[in-house]
Amino acid sequence: MSALFFDIDGTILDSKTHSVPESTMQSLKMAKERGLLLFINTGRTACDIPDEIEALPFNGYRGKRWD
Repeated sequence: MSALFFDIDGTILDSKTHSVPESTMQSLKMAKERGLLLFINTGRTACDIPDEIEALPFNGYRGKRWD
């Protein structure tokens, strides 16, 4: 099984708009459909992760599984 790890700032959230681009949402969905595990790997604390990030198809955050 393969896994991908993502930072939030400038990777998942656009640096200028501070929102998740549609292209990012589609790419994450495609990766998940291909069986990849998706994780957030950031310096942010768990309480600092925006709800819109938790709504994306990630499997977890630094060892915390969301599904």
